[in-house]
Amino acid sequence: MTPAVVAAIIGQCSTKAATGIRNRALLTLLYRSGLRVSEALALKPSGINVDARTIRVLNGKGGKTTTRSFHPTAADALARWLDTRKQLGLRNGPLFLITPASPHRRQGTSRLTSTVLYALIVICTHQ
Repeated sequence: MTPAVVAAIIGQCSTKAATGIRNRALLTLLYRSGLRVSEALALKPSGINVDARTIRVLNGKGGKTTTRSFHPTAADALARWLDTRKQLGLRNGPLFLITPASPHRRQGTSRLTSTVLYALIVICTHQ
């Protein structure tokens, strides 16, 4: 994908709805960090250091735990998502989880899957 296409997809994410803030943070992080989808979806909030712009990846390539850096634009999106999680009362679980606005799961009980992420991208590209 070209940077313009990625920017267009991320630009389709709501800046007000919790799901849009989550999606924007996830897509920006994927684009700006080089993480694999499985690594991003397995992140924990405690593994994020927005100030240092680092993330702790558990079970990365080769099953290793690593610390990775990310671009400042991802820091802004992640900080906003972390604040939104707190406002929603989501204290535990994976960083990117099904939010209360998602009718398919109970609040804060399930992480997003790669299938859901793919569907989000498809939906965003057709808007």
